[in-house]
Amino acid sequence: MTPQYQHRLIGLAISGGFGLLVSSCSPPPVKPSAHAVTDTPVAAAARIAQIDFDSDAAFARCIPPACPTRTPKTLATGNSNQRIDGTHLPAHGQAIIPDSIVNTSARPPESPRTITIPFAFASATLGPAAKARLDQATADIITAHSVTITGRTDSTGPQAANETLAWARAHAVRDYLRRSHPRLASALIVSAQGACCYIASNDNASDRALNRRVEVVIRGEDRP
Repeated sequence: MTPQYQHRLIGLAISGGFGLLVSSCSPPPVKPSAHAVTDTPVAAAARIAQIDFDSDAAFARCIPPACPTRTPKTLATGNSNQRIDGTHLPAHGQAIIPDSIVNTSARPPESPRTITIPFAFASATLGPAAKARLDQATADIITAHSVTITGRTDSTGPQAANETLAWARAHAVRDYLRRSHPRLASALIVSAQGACCYIASNDNASDRALNRRVEVVIRGEDRP
């Protein structure tokens, strides 16, 4: 082996050893993790969604596709203090409705009160008993929204005479209320029909006396 060839072999050995030394200092390759996300960061993909329903409804952070599917009944996400038509929506999703917007218009209307005023046979004059009944109802009458006064008769006598008598009895009650409570004049409504709408038979005197009457229907103020 010539000296020149020996020098070449020594150079190749030194070069090969230096290459091995450099490669041994390089960090080992990292195997990709099965849970690694290579496109969108987790923080960017996460969102707030409603979990469960009704009284158990709550909001939590989730990552699609694990998030529940939104339906028309799902509460809207967004600012936890969002106000919708005067209601306050806390973070847990339960709406608090202020007392000021509670609807109270569904209350039933007040029932009207009916007072029966008796009259003597063939008479349209208010007697002491009739006036006493009207005076006892003063508290309801003066606060009434409307007062309907309807005259009636029994079945005795001609129809035309009974019709005239029914109107005369209704007017007698109206005039008495006008004098007692002048400010109620616009609330008084008068109607009449003789030989009609009996509350008892006309077979005896006591039943006929019940039919000779004026009905006063008192309706209170309309509720809001």
